[in-house]
Amino acid sequence: MLFPSVEVCTSEYVHRSFMDSMEIDKKPKPVFVVMNLGSPDSASVEDVRRYLTEFLMDGRVISIPRPFRWLLVHGYITRFRTPRSAKKYIRIWNHEKQSFPLITHAEQLAHKLSLRTGAPAYSAMRYGQPSVKVVLKRILDEQPEQSPVVLLPLYPHYAQSSYETAVEHFRRQARKSGLTHRLHVLPPYYNDSGYIASLAASIRPYLSEPFDKLVLSYHGIPLRHLAPACRLYNGNDACHGLCAEDPVCCSTCYRFHCFRTTELVAVSLGLDLNRVEMCFQSRMGHVEWLKPYFSERMKELPAEGAKRIVVAAPGFTADCLETLEEIQEEGQSVFMQSGGHSFTYVPCLNDSDTFVSCLASLGNALVESEG
Repeated sequence: MLFPSVEVCTSEYVHRSFMDSMEIDKKPKPVFVVMNLGSPDSASVEDVRRYLTEFLMDGRVISIPRPFRWLLVHGYITRFRTPRSAKKYIRIWNHEKQSFPLITHAEQLAHKLSLRTGAPAYSAMRYGQPSVKVVLKRILDEQPEQSPVVLLPLYPHYAQSSYETAVEHFRRQARKSGLTHRLHVLPPYYNDSGYIASLAASIRPYLSEPFDKLVLSYHGIPLRHLAPACRLYNGNDACHGLCAEDPVCCSTCYRFHCFRTTELVAVSLGLDLNRVEMCFQSRMGHVEWLKPYFSERMKELPAEGAKRIVVAAPGFTADCLETLEEIQEEGQSVFMQSGGHSFTYVPCLNDSDTFVSCLASLGNALVESEG
């Protein structure tokens, strides 16, 4: 034998490699849970009222003392707003699937995530069905205790009324259910390269025709949900530099997260920042919310020379009432009536392959980093 040492070395290497692969195979696969806001069970007035009540009675959504919140929600909002909301929900109801887009996209996202990772994946909603309670029961019944549970909130940006309430609700329900699986929670991923690449890939095809402005619309929040120092800069980007220098503020400032996503998307698309505008939508009530307001900018942009716009909604990972009705229908109508020439809406990431890959990478990396 000419090279016995090499043969022995190779044999030992193959044996070790085989044993290492066996150890990897022994590791329990994670259980992924993608979690979004939710939708009513149907477009009926009663189902919409039930959904709005659950949503608006959340203290992290309407942050006033519970007795006043109860009077506001039951005595005014659901009483007068429900019929109007139900008419809007009817317009986005998928008759073939007997569901709303947000729900079906979440189900498809979980299915594709499972196929991509080879691990079980579930979809859950903060409000409505499938509820976190129901999903946790399924996990307890179907998955071994050794499998870590990985919560993937479909909220790239931190806000108390979205990311925070979803995570805290899941943790609370997990404790009540007696869940013994180790729980990993994905932090906000507003600046993740995979998320930015997914957004850029979804927007790029819609920029092939001449346009004046790319508008990125995010869900608005009341100004009081920001840290006091950040409230001084509503409507301009001074907050951006302030938060970037403060790690604590940076981790929880919704407006900073939106600014950063906007910048990174512009860079990824090769656009000057003066061709990209960030605004906020879905304002309720009479208190001040984050500015500039989407509804007002749709009126103002044509007069400023931006008559051809492309609109995307990076904060919404799935199309829903706010994107299909408020942006694509109402926003387009206001823009065109104000002198606009073309309005192009970019669908959300939904269950796109790029977004599936993004979540798979983020989820697996989280488990690896936390052990």
